[in-house]
Amino acid sequence: MRSLTIACHSGVAFLLLCWASSAAAIQPPARSPVRVISLEAEPCEQAPLTELLLDTIVNASATRQEIIYLQRPCGGVMARVKDLSALRILTQGRPTVLVSGEPYVLLNAFPGLRFYIDETRAQMVMEGEPFIFMPTIIDMDALPSAPTLPAANGALFNYGVFAFGDFDGSNRQTLQNYQLTLFGTPGVLDSQVLLLEAQDHLQPFRTFTTFTRDHESRMVSLRAGDIYSRSGVWGAVRPMGGVQIARNFALRPTLITSPVTTLDVAVRRVSALSVNGSSLFQNPEEMGALYFGNLGTVPYGPVEVVNLPAGYSNRRLRLRAQQADGAPQVDLQSDYYSLGLLREGLRDFSYELGLNRRDFIGDQYQNLVGSATERKGLTQWLTVEGHAEVGEQRQAGGFALSSALPFVGVLETSLAGSGGADASGISRQWSASLVNVYERFGYRLSYQHFTRGFVLPTYEDGARTRDVTQASVSLPGPGGSLFVGYSARRTYPGANSSRNPESRFLFAGYSASFLRRISLSLFAARSLGEQQDTSISAAISIPFTLFQSIGEQGRYATQAQVAINQDNRQDTRADLQLGKSFVRGDNIYTVDAAQSVMGSEFTALRGTWLHPKLSVSAQATRGLNGSAYSVGGAGSVAWLGGRVLASRPIGSSFALVRLGEDYAGTRVNGVPADAKGDVLVPDLAAYVDTPVQLDPRQLPLSFQPESLSLTARAPYRSGVLLTPKLALRRDALVTIHVLEDGIERAAPTGTFARIQDRDEDFPVGDDGQLYVYGIGEVTELRVATRDGGCLIKLVLPPPQQMSAESAYDIPEMGPYVCNGAQP
Repeated sequence: MRSLTIACHSGVAFLLLCWASSAAAIQPPARSPVRVISLEAEPCEQAPLTELLLDTIVNASATRQEIIYLQRPCGGVMARVKDLSALRILTQGRPTVLVSGEPYVLLNAFPGLRFYIDETRAQMVMEGEPFIFMPTIIDMDALPSAPTLPAANGALFNYGVFAFGDFDGSNRQTLQNYQLTLFGTPGVLDSQVLLLEAQDHLQPFRTFTTFTRDHESRMVSLRAGDIYSRSGVWGAVRPMGGVQIARNFALRPTLITSPVTTLDVAVRRVSALSVNGSSLFQNPEEMGALYFGNLGTVPYGPVEVVNLPAGYSNRRLRLRAQQADGAPQVDLQSDYYSLGLLREGLRDFSYELGLNRRDFIGDQYQNLVGSATERKGLTQWLTVEGHAEVGEQRQAGGFALSSALPFVGVLETSLAGSGGADASGISRQWSASLVNVYERFGYRLSYQHFTRGFVLPTYEDGARTRDVTQASVSLPGPGGSLFVGYSARRTYPGANSSRNPESRFLFAGYSASFLRRISLSLFAARSLGEQQDTSISAAISIPFTLFQSIGEQGRYATQAQVAINQDNRQDTRADLQLGKSFVRGDNIYTVDAAQSVMGSEFTALRGTWLHPKLSVSAQATRGLNGSAYSVGGAGSVAWLGGRVLASRPIGSSFALVRLGEDYAGTRVNGVPADAKGDVLVPDLAAYVDTPVQLDPRQLPLSFQPESLSLTARAPYRSGVLLTPKLALRRDALVTIHVLEDGIERAAPTGTFARIQDRDEDFPVGDDGQLYVYGIGEVTELRVATRDGGCLIKLVLPPPQQMSAESAYDIPEMGPYVCNGAQP
């Protein structure tokens, strides 16, 4: 026992050491430098210069920059070096002229740059080739994302109570589910217990108790308690009680783990940049399947995409640059890799130490075991893996190779051996698989063989499998895809047939969609074993909507489906299923009904009610074995930010959005704020940028937040506090006067005002009155008149609420005299 304790302590020390030094630097591949062509400028004689203040348009894109250009009598136009740099124009190597101490460059000196002055609009219009601009570098490893919010200290309690039984009172059972989560800066402690009551006997089951601490920058997670071992290529995932340190790529969802490539494209006018692996761009649905269409508008100039995902199949990558005039520019590059490989230099690992857990639930732990898995991408086409398991009586170890073969696929091979004190020698396992998916054709071939006695320390009571063979092919079909396959498993005599029985069967299927609404699926399987039987299933779904919109939020949707099944008794059964869902206020109701129309006597009626604070479900069935029912409810209680709030079941991370009392009733992601303006938003994906949207229809009149949407990135199983930057946006009626010949008069028609960072003009109407809307408590107006302009600073008086609907008064301000000086 003492040696066992020493082994445990040593193992934990080893794991903590790995935790401190496990991060491997992930560097993007080196880029080739962008070549810049330098040419001499054309000479121009010295002459008086004319200053021109012009808005600048570059490659059909408004720069929103007013630049002072210097025009020479010979026709040449000069601009300051720093102004051209702000336009992303390369000025290195161009001759400069000093004017009042500022370096200027002659625009005529740029080959590939065409420009003209639009005097009517006071604009400088430039058309430039890509090589004269600074390049745009898009690194797929460094896409901008919201920072992960720190987890607030709090707790989450999920509960659920369900009852089952027959209508005659027999077979009554209840199932209770309770899960407590404590979260904060140290990490997350999560535990779940099930209580099953049958025949007046209540039996508890503990499913897990696990502490998790994530190190986001290193992409490493530490778990203690109930964990699962990493299987590798040839191992098996098993429950354990102990400690695990592992790479966790989920901590950085934007990281590309597959092999990458670099694409270059020269774009002059860009309104969108996207990549697609398909061979054609024919419809909007295909254009929506883009790798990084969410990058938005890419600035003019050369574009270099770094660390682009190599994809899932053999195909030609298409980089499409949609230009402003509608003409696309497409670049092609072959791609033969798949996600079966790790990127060059990328490391994946997992270390576990603890006791085998006999089942996935319960408290039976026995036999100290340790396991380790290491994967490394050596090149873009070769990934190696090592996996080892050590127990008190048995040991196992081996390695695996994954390699990309152009046009053939990804070949994955493994070789492992196991042995121990109770074994007569080394038992072996080897496997090989070949996977490939072309644009319209794919296949998978795999074979795994075990010699007698091959047993993993983490799976000592597993089945004694002899070999496993699998083969499948997918083909394009009318409106969808077809697939056929074969699977076989053989075991040695004396194997545990209940865990992994021998089997051989053929299967085939077809799935398609028509008219963008109708879906059809077919599946058939034929057993080739001793008891030959055939099963066939078919389903067609025709969704349609009745009463598109009823009331403010009411919506009805009805769906019909027919399923035909043929079981091993050759009985054919057809069921008609109807479903209906609708929304009333904050409640979502769903009703489903199923009725057999052939082959059996089966009727089912199901209903759900989803409320912001809980969910309820009920079901009643009638068949050959009698009538049965099930009913239950579930919800959550969260303690966060000093408050205890109820919610529907929360299965992931969540957020408490604090808007303030003025925003009571406002919906955030469909959930209304309470009287204090707090909203508990459930179901935030951990470490993923999740949009948090305010519904403007529930905002009080005259209230306009600076943004109706924000992004939240929450840690694992934790709650975060969000306090959006909300401001009261109001309207005002402002009177503007001007001085003409020393006499103060109302500003004439044609006078207008602008607000900084807003593109719209606010015109002055009769009697010099100017109506501005959506302004803050302090606003600067830039007023433009025929004789010049001025700057007016508006300071709104305190708002006065006018009605129960929270409408605020519109103050009348002024008159302000615009005499060219700030009042």
